[in-house]
This record gives sequence, C-alpha cells and structure tokens, in this order.
Amino acid sequence: MAYPIQTYDDLLNLIKASGRSFDLEQIEHAYQVAAEAHKEQKRKSGEPYITHPVAAACILVELGMDTPCVVAGLLHDVVEDTDITLEEITKMFGKEIANLINGVTKLGKVPFSSREEQQAENIRKMLIAMRSRTRGKRMSVLASFSGALREMSARTSSVASVSLR
Repeated sequence: MAYPIQTYDDLLNLIKASGRSFDLEQIEHAYQVAAEAHKEQKRKSGEPYITHPVAAACILVELGMDTPCVVAGLLHDVVEDTDITLEEITKMFGKEIANLINGVTKLGKVPFSSREEQQAENIRKMLIAMRSRTRGKRMSVLASFSGALREMSARTSSVASVSLR
C-alpha cells in the first residue's frame, strides 16, 4: 500500500491538531539533525530518506505518544545509517531518547523472514524500551498500543507473533 509522502509541515500540523503539549524546539532540533544526517540518502523510490523518519514521527503523534517518542521516531535511523553515534545522540537529546533509539537500532542485527515481521519487531522493541517509564499517561498509551499490536498480529498471518514480556 502506498502512502502519501509526509513532510515536516505535516508533522507540525498533526502536533497542533492533537491539542497536546510538545517540546517543539526539541522536535525541530531532532528534525534538523536527522535531515542533515540523511541528506545524501534516498529511498528505493527515489524520495529523500528523511520522509521515512518523518512518517514514523507522524504515526507516533497519531498514537498519542509524547515528545521523547516523537524525537526518537525522527532519529531512529540516524545511529544505524549515518556517522552519528549513540553517544552523540545522548549528549544532544539525553539518555531517555538514546535508550529508545538504541532499542530499535539493536534490531538491525536480527534476521527476519519478512518486512512485516521486522516492522512488528521494531514496534515491540520500542515498546519494551518505553516500559521503564512510569508516568501514568505513557503506560495507558502503551497498554492500548500493545493491545492493538496483539490484535494486528493475530489477524495478520504474515506478521510474527508479538510478545511484550
């Protein structure tokens, strides 16, 4: 299924429409770091690579996630696909965001039988990285999201079983 390319302006519009509070300076900083880091990269379709992390961030806003999750969505491929290190991300954005990114980045070393299986595992790893958070709102969103993941994996035979233990 082809999705329309999402831009940084689309992300900002989603944030505004959500009615929730976000640290727009931190999101802007993450976008600038990701855009600069990915500036020479293209997707197979020929689109600029930055469209992928922007789309991930848009999905996270739509799922009700907070600033650290949106920032991690924007930066999730920077450590794996560019010269920027996790230590640099920690210095720029803090340990919480670095831990979220690290949870997804470690995934690249695990072989998967399909793209759907890899995507399900990416989501599972991000949820596990978020598990250490204790704020009630985040846990509520996490519970709702994990339930939706379980339902999706049960209905879609091409997606690997997702365990959130």
